[in-house]
Amino acid sequence: MIIRSDQMENVTCTINPNFTEGVCAKVLFPADILEGSPFRQVSWIELQPGSAVNEHAHEEHSEMKVIVGGFGVCVEGGVSTEVGAGDVILTEKGVRHSILNNGKHPLVYVAIRS
Repeated sequence: MIIRSDQMENVTCTINPNFTEGVCAKVLFPADILEGSPFRQVSWIELQPGSAVNEHAHEEHSEMKVIVGGFGVCVEGGVSTEVGAGDVILTEKGVRHSILNNGKHPLVYVAIRS
């Protein structure tokens, strides 16, 4: 199954208490589209300069983030690491993590939860 970018245009930004102002997350639930999908959630996330996804943890699943554009700082388990386009972040379930756009342009990534 292919989900085209124009299909994502109709998906509205999700509000999440972990987001600061300036974060837009367009969220898909693959199981709603394809029965038996092993993926729990797929999100296209855009952080405007200075915005962040605050520290949190996922107790039931791991998460993979693929940075599509921009720069930022990812914190996992208390360790800060600069990230940018092309980087992949693998976060195991239960690990506290956050991401901040400290750049001058939007930080865009795809998050996939298993």
